[in-house]
Amino acid sequence: DEAKSSHTTCHKVKGPTELTSEVNIVDGGARVRIPNSWIVADTRQRCFERVLQTFAGEHPDRLIWMSELVREAAEEPTLLLRFQELIAGSGLVGNMVMEPSLAIAGSGPPLNGTAAFRDRLMRTHGVSQRRDIGVIDNRKLQAIIVDNKRFDREEKSMLSKLAQELTDSGVANVSYLSWPQVANGHSSFADHLRIVSNTDLYISSVGTALQYAPLMRDGSVFVALGQTMRGYNRTVPSFMEQQLVGGGTPYLKTLYLDYREMRPGRLQREPVRRLIQQGIDVLRRPPPAAADDDGSGGGDRPRGAFEGRSVEGKILMELCSLDP
Repeated sequence: DEAKSSHTTCHKVKGPTELTSEVNIVDGGARVRIPNSWIVADTRQRCFERVLQTFAGEHPDRLIWMSELVREAAEEPTLLLRFQELIAGSGLVGNMVMEPSLAIAGSGPPLNGTAAFRDRLMRTHGVSQRRDIGVIDNRKLQAIIVDNKRFDREEKSMLSKLAQELTDSGVANVSYLSWPQVANGHSSFADHLRIVSNTDLYISSVGTALQYAPLMRDGSVFVALGQTMRGYNRTVPSFMEQQLVGGGTPYLKTLYLDYREMRPGRLQREPVRRLIQQGIDVLRRPPPAAADDDGSGGGDRPRGAFEGRSVEGKILMELCSLDP
């Protein structure tokens, strides 16, 4: 019983006669081996388990962990599992699963997977999504500049001051935020979703800091500040995750910093300010008529993966099309 109640993570080892699990006993720290069939349930929640249970919505009891299926199959060699519908995931590959358009597979029509994921995530976490964009009621736009580990101290200072200047000018409410510091570190995932849902303009560089951008509502704008990389004595512009934001978000408008203004290797105030202003202008622009929409306006008409890319991304796509 003591072994069964252990809250230490188990890992399987091959015993002399049967599959067993090695467990740490809390009292005394001794290590013992017990039959795998003794493990009836996990007593410690995985770090992401609560999020996934919430995402399951009305039927959290239907959430089955693959590790548990593997365990059951090991104990019952003749076990036969039948599924009415099966969706194969990507494991640790994450958002790198792409299709020929170099966007996340299924993100565009007819599945519109990224938008469907966003909508379910918001719904199951009780977050209502506004469907309007700024031009509809002329309200003040909401913008966030998201902290990024690639920003150095001077860049962070410059971006924070720029956010305050733009707010003071009245063009939009702009704030510089770090997700771990929201509400002094006491915010929840749902709190973050509410902030993103109310954001018209999301501004950041590459990496984890942009992962919330696909959760913005239709018609919003993502401003990609990119980063520079050094190689072969050259400065190379880099806009990572275009398969996710840009290519995989046809319901957003993505603006990229001009590579010619990235050459100094550090973000410059004026180019960033102009790009943010361009995003504000896009949001204030009346949605184009369906007949002449070229994918560049502020409307919510879905854009193709090509239109959502940076100049560098479009060049790569054209090169790939020449050598299928």
